[in-house]
Amino acid sequence: MIGDWIKDEVRSLVNEYGTRDPFELCDALGVRVICYPLPGRVAGFSLRYGEEAQIFLNERLEEELEATCAHELGHLRLHPRHNSYFLRECTCCVPGRYEREADLFAALLLLPEEAWPPAGAGSVMWRPGGRHSLPPRLAELLSREAGA
Repeated sequence: MIGDWIKDEVRSLVNEYGTRDPFELCDALGVRVICYPLPGRVAGFSLRYGEEAQIFLNERLEEELEATCAHELGHLRLHPRHNSYFLRECTCCVPGRYEREADLFAALLLLPEEAWPPAGAGSVMWRPGGRHSLPPRLAELLSREAGA
């Protein structure tokens, strides 16, 4: 199920800054976005040091650059005190929940609210309609979560 708190965070950002563009939101929030040739299959990551925040994106990304920026912004907004790399590599904690929440944040940010899936959609496979599109993995996650 999509947490109302995630929807509320997306609504709050969109209402305050008047945009759903993750790059524009980063600029307005003072989050520095850096495109860099990251190793392997790393799409991106975010760092916070005190009050400063940065998002690093793999410059080799083509189609999912915006979605990856939105995902990393989700981490910064939803999990400001968590470091998923540290959790994964240095503890027994599995950061899957945080990744799922950041993906939900990204999907909701990239779609206008009227295109969000209805709650309790059941087993019906939801897809964003009209001119709205999401990377398939985000659309599938939204569909699953709406039916949960």
